[in-house]
Parts: sequence; structure tokens; C-alpha cells
Amino acid sequence: MNTLYDKLEEYGKSDYIPFHMPGHKRNPEKFGLESATEIDITEIDGFDDYHYPQGIIRDIEEQAAKIYGTNYSFYLLNGSTSGLLTAISASVQYGDRIIVARNCHKAVYNAVYLNGLFPEYVYPSVDEESGILGQVLPDEIEAALEKSKAKAVVITSPTYEGLVSDVEKIASVCHEHGAVLIVDEAHGAHFNYHDSFPKTAMRCGADMTIESLHKTLPSYTQTAILHVSGKRVDIGKVKRYLSIYQTSSPSYVFMAGINRCIDYMASTEGKNENEKYLAALKNFRNSLQKLKNIKLLPQKEEYNNLYYDYDISKIVLYCRGRGVFLYEKLRTQYHIQLEMAAADYVIAMTSIGDDYGWYEIFLNALIQIDREMKAAEIKAGRKQEICAKVCLTPREALEKETVVMPLEESAGKISAEWAYAYPPGIPIIYPGEKITELLLEQMKEMKNDGVSVKGLQDEKGETILCIK
Repeated sequence: MNTLYDKLEEYGKSDYIPFHMPGHKRNPEKFGLESATEIDITEIDGFDDYHYPQGIIRDIEEQAAKIYGTNYSFYLLNGSTSGLLTAISASVQYGDRIIVARNCHKAVYNAVYLNGLFPEYVYPSVDEESGILGQVLPDEIEAALEKSKAKAVVITSPTYEGLVSDVEKIASVCHEHGAVLIVDEAHGAHFNYHDSFPKTAMRCGADMTIESLHKTLPSYTQTAILHVSGKRVDIGKVKRYLSIYQTSSPSYVFMAGINRCIDYMASTEGKNENEKYLAALKNFRNSLQKLKNIKLLPQKEEYNNLYYDYDISKIVLYCRGRGVFLYEKLRTQYHIQLEMAAADYVIAMTSIGDDYGWYEIFLNALIQIDREMKAAEIKAGRKQEICAKVCLTPREALEKETVVMPLEESAGKISAEWAYAYPPGIPIIYPGEKITELLLEQMKEMKNDGVSVKGLQDEKGETILCIK
């Protein structure tokens, strides 16, 4: 049996084209991310202390803050998950209410659980045709804050599909009501480096944002950054929770990777390469318009309130009911590995790390598949309904006596566990929420479409844990 290392080496040397994370796209020489064994150290003399930085680590974090235009920028070595946990924990008291966009990542829900919070949900716009979840409207945030005593608001912008909310207006609404705005900007770490991308949440007035450098920039998997600005955040609490959620054995390889990534992107070489990347990307996107049965999303003239802005680096391809088919066809026949497949669409992630010749290969593959598809196979769209009824806080639910029930008989019960499609890790059901017939119907439909639903203790997805 091959080891994991053997399998990774085999994939690294293969001809598979990586339209997926991380953003360095297996291109170590270009970004100076060669084998790191020689620089893999722990906290030794002369290399500062990650949790109490006074020297070089403090210097490189201050440098990042200047580049991103923030008061503080903290290197994260446990991914954006640790940043979300930190930001939320530093913004609330135990048992508070918090306003959460229902399309947030599961890390947000873990923070809700750990802090005993009661989540009050706001719902993103939904595209009638594809079911894609879009922006959270400022009016929705304002309406929620007028009814709530919530001290913090958490939204995701951009979404996994690259759709962006009007963060500037949302920040203004939050601040008028005395609430802190936390933006999960995990998929927008590249926004800071070119005007062709949406404006960063920090520059729009958010109090804290979390970015996964590894998702879209040339940095190692698990590297991220937490930005803090303004006077509404207790920076002492932020540092305290960072010391809790970050490892006590920090990777200097990861820190060096973050430092190298930011330096490269801000350098003349990085800016020039970014221009080349964007020129190739825009040409590729224009070429995709010739497809007949596979549709590039979003399309400005069709979307109304679905988004305020969108990220052109995300290639979202819609083909109703054929998302998994398209994903597998590209992977097995053309050796093009995409980021993810939903029932009705796929996502390919591009980055500055791409070989721009890949775009021509990808385009030719799509043209061939598009020709083979019959227009009749692209059926009418469907709207994805999401409406969670919170009956108990997650912590309350997980402390109750439970019973295992057949999933199909659980409507009306309160869930004691969660389920989600991963990626992107947005919960379909969460502990403390009522299970509805609509929810069960959606889960069944996802399973029939080949979308894997994860999280349930029963790996077959036939039973669910409910409050007794």
C-alpha cells in the first residue's frame, strides 16, 4: 500500500490540471515555495515568539497591516477557521445573541456553539434558476438589528461562488446600531491586489475580516490572515482568543509562506504577473460565452439582487442537473480537476499561479462536452429554499437527551446534529433547529443528484439524532 506521501508525490507529478485550491497551483519555483525541510524549525533564539511577538514576527505582521490598510493583521496558522472563532469570541459575551447569514461556513456555527450564543439568521438572495445563494441585502441586516440586541453580525462575502455583498452599506448599518461587523472573506484574499476584483471588506468599513491566503494566492494550505480595524474591537480580547485557537507549536514554514506570499503580491514582479493573469483570465471568460448548453455565471443582466459585485477569478459553470456529470467528465476524460460540483453547477478556481495554457485546454474540453450535451438536458431551474427555525441554542440542544430516528420520519423534530454539503461547508441543518419536510426533500434531492451530504453520525445518511 502506498503512503500518503507517495500518493501526493504521484498527483504532483501527474498531468492533472489543478483548477482548485491552493492558489500556488503546485508551482513552487515561481513563488519561492520549494521544499521546506531545511527551514522547518520551532521557536528558537532569534526567531521571535508567535504568541508574544516582539521582533521579526511583529515586523512582518505590521508590514501586512500597511499593505492591507488595517490597524492589525494577524498571521493565522490554523486557517480561516481559527480567525472566525477568534473574531466572534472577541466580539460577544457568553449567551449573547448574534446575527448570522445562513450561508456562513460551519466554523461560524462552531463559534456560536462554543460561546453559547443564540443565532438570529438573515438569509441571502437566491437565484431562481441555479439555486445559488448570493448577497445578504443591507435592508435585511437593518431589519434584524432593529429587532435584536445582537452585538455582532457575521456575513460571508464573497461566497464560495464569488458573489459579493454591499459591505460598505452593511457596515454603516451595523455601526449605526452599535454592532461589530465580521466578514468571512476567506475567498477574497486576492481582492487587495487589483482593481479588477471587488473592494476588500476592510476598505468598506468592516471591523474584522478573515482571509484564506491559500485559497486564491500563492501560499501554503492552512495559511490565513485576520484583519482588524477601527475602535469597536477590543484588541486585547482578539489576542487572547488567538492564543487559544492557534497552535502552541506554530509552523515557521507557514509563517514564512504567508510573508513570502504578501511580499510577492505587493512587489513589482507580482503586480506585473497579476496583470498577465487577469488579461488571460478575462480572455478566457469571454471565450466561455460561446458555449450553448453550459452557462458561465453570473450574468449581470439576469441577476438583480443576487449580488452587489462578483469575483471574476471564480469560474462558475451552470448546467441544470448535470453538475456532477460535468465535474466527473472533466476529471476522468480530460484530467481537469475542478474545485467542487453541486447538483446544477461546478466551480473552477483560477489564480495567479495558473499556467495560462491551461485555459485553452479547459476551453476546448468544455466546447467538446457542450457539443455532446443536448439542449433538452438543460431543464428549467429550481429555487433553493432555506429557512431555519431555531428552537434551542446549539449548546442547549447538544446537552439534551437524544434519540436516533430514521431520517425520513424526523420531520417536526429538533435536530441534535448537523448535516452539510462539503464544500462549501454551509450547514443544511444544525443542532437546535427544527427538521422540516422541505429540508428532507432537499437532502433527498441532493443525494439523488450525487451531492455528498456529510456531518451526520450515520455515514449512510439514513438516520439522524434528534432531541427526545
